[in-house]
Amino acid sequence: LVATYFAKYFPNEAHVFKEHEIDGTSLLLLKRSDVIKKLPIKLGPSLRIYSLILKIQTQLNDPTLGWNCGL
Repeated sequence: LVATYFAKYFPNEAHVFKEHEIDGTSLLLLKRSDVIKKLPIKLGPSLRIYSLILKIQTQLNDPTLGWNCGL
């Protein structure tokens, strides 16, 4: 579900979330350095992706994020 969600915004980089088995729970634990240094994504897209991740981390009650149900 996480890869599918990011495919809407970052179609070229979304596969990384599937390859690294990043699910909803692990997404909530990602730090800026994890996204920028540890994921094989160029700097520009990784900064935009982290911005979206930060938004998700601070808005857990968003009903469109189906993978967070039950947390």
